[in-house]
Amino acid sequence: MAKKKYIIGMFLTILGLVAAISITIAPSLMAPEEPRRQIPFVGMTLSYQSYWTWASPDSSPLVSRMVTFYEDPSEPDYIWVRDSENMPDTVSDDVVLKIDVTTRKIVGQEGYTQSLFPTNLHVGDEVIAQWGGPATITGSKVVSVMGKQVDAWIAYAEGSWGWYIQYYEKNTGISLGGSHIWYEGDILHSWVMYLVSTNAPLFEED
Repeated sequence: MAKKKYIIGMFLTILGLVAAISITIAPSLMAPEEPRRQIPFVGMTLSYQSYWTWASPDSSPLVSRMVTFYEDPSEPDYIWVRDSENMPDTVSDDVVLKIDVTTRKIVGQEGYTQSLFPTNLHVGDEVIAQWGGPATITGSKVVSVMGKQVDAWIAYAEGSWGWYIQYYEKNTGISLGGSHIWYEGDILHSWVMYLVSTNAPLFEED
């Protein structure tokens, strides 16, 4: 009799342990990790700041630039991109473009927006940018962005107007910023632009 009670007691103890483990594991099985959002997505924003390089960031007025991706319900295969640059004491300069969601290319044009390149790139590839002509992928570099280290492609373009270097995060194709130099007559202008915030999953833990 005592042996029978002992066996029943052990069985109930094991059953209790199994139930406790099931309760602990079940929530993680019921709530799988949310997949990373496909880029570009409606509502995606990229916020940049820039300053003239002939003056320190403390003395040169910062220029804000916001890139917003939005939709027109009548055209679900496309996303609209509004690129707004706000310089102090000037009227906002907005550029609006329509891009194909699957190719990322500007509709009706050959190239891509400056803020978003394709991801299947290799050294030596040429990418037609929104302005400045073809940019060549010259290599890669680890860039510091928003306090984190990011592996990026280096895109370089030059012409009679000057030249620029732009960095693009390898997994998303998002522009991280860069340096731009151009001429107006005999006057040389140069400035630096960098990404300061985004709601896109730019980092592995996002």
